[in-house]
Amino acid sequence: MSNTISLIKNVFGKYNISVHENVDDMAFLKLEIKNNPFVNSGIAIDFEDNFILYLEINKYAPENVRKDLGEWLSDINYGMLNGNFETDSRIGAVRHKFGILYQGTKINEALIENIVVQSLENIEMWGENILEKMKL
Repeated sequence: MSNTISLIKNVFGKYNISVHENVDDMAFLKLEIKNNPFVNSGIAIDFEDNFILYLEINKYAPENVRKDLGEWLSDINYGMLNGNFETDSRIGAVRHKFGILYQGTKINEALIENIVVQSLENIEMWGENILEKMKL
């Protein structure tokens, strides 16, 4: 197991996030998030000095609200300091993305933990409103 995968598993375990898969030479890990009302899955990727965390909202927007949802997410992203929300208007999926380029330094537990904490805080802050905008 690579050092990065080991770090990811250590940090994610603190936040009740299970790590499930590793693909090829890069750390591509499927995540299962427990006890969170807004997200239950995600992906962590460590590749070519980039670490990216995606947390996926656990509901999909119906087709009739996707355009408005995308515009609203763009508005809340404008003021967001760390990370951003993305939407796939084809299927109505919404996810939070947080990434860093750590070129010239080593990825460490503190960097990964900061990303996890900020992502979970953004989900907690906006999750209820996102589900409301999905009109579910």
